[in-house]
Amino acid sequence: MKATLTIEQSAELIKRGVSERRATSSVWSPSENAYIHPTFTLADLLSLMPKEITVTMEFYDVDRLACLHISSTNEKWYVSYKYEFEEREYWCKMFNSEELIDALYKLLLWAIDNNHVKLD
Repeated sequence: MKATLTIEQSAELIKRGVSERRATSSVWSPSENAYIHPTFTLADLLSLMPKEITVTMEFYDVDRLACLHISSTNEKWYVSYKYEFEEREYWCKMFNSEELIDALYKLLLWAIDNNHVKLD
């Protein structure tokens, strides 16, 4: 199980406004004899993810609270925001990957791009 994002994935989060101080891991650089390149762990991503977001059902002109939802099959992880309306379940966004951290990364990028994440 992959436990940290790649340097490139971590750099993308920083570029989108996530503070590098939120990354609890880093990569060792032998040439600089120091830890450089902050990297985000699975726990870091879970702490950044909003547990709930408000979604608007435009057709009905109502807002619903959607909760972070994580599930898996034998082959993939699925992460989404799920809500209920009139006794039915809906997913406002869903991503999947063989690695949980990669699926969470995709959902976090979406959440940042759609102003659901409060950045430092």
